[in-house]
Amino acid sequence: MHPLETRPLPGEYDLYYDLYVSRVPGGNLAELLERQIERVHAVAHSFCGERGGGAGEQFAYAPGKWPVRTLMQHVVDTERVMGYRVLRFARRDPTPLPGFDQDVFATNGGTDQRSLAQFCTEFEHVRRSNIALISGFDVAALAWSGSMWDKKVSLLALCLLLHGHAGHHLDVLEERYV
Repeated sequence: MHPLETRPLPGEYDLYYDLYVSRVPGGNLAELLERQIERVHAVAHSFCGERGGGAGEQFAYAPGKWPVRTLMQHVVDTERVMGYRVLRFARRDPTPLPGFDQDVFATNGGTDQRSLAQFCTEFEHVRRSNIALISGFDVAALAWSGSMWDKKVSLLALCLLLHGHAGHHLDVLEERYV
């Protein structure tokens, strides 16, 4: 079995992360991450229909929820932050990593000046960089653990979070926005 086809063992991540880790299907993670790029483009394209011309890009399904472009910016930002964490864990940096304030990021993302197509392109570039990084990991590397938000997590679980987090928000977009 390829190392990227394994699953984390109990105790390799805090239950908080199960929302994301548990939603990742079986298979080679690098291939799953690659296929998710296509899904990002497909979901973003669905907002060019009835609400067309970008009008749907600032739609929010309920008061207080982020508009589509802000949610897409969040997916890109989190992909970038998680990729940095993957790098730190893979290089066995023992420094505990802090969280980030997603609402501050959302407020300062400049989403009004960018299109969904731009977010898709940025996501694709960041994701491909993350895929290149994790594709060379072996079993020993994936077993390394680090700390983020004062929670212990293995590199394998952190890699699965990349797919699970994006998948969660793509599901939200499809179920509540489209």
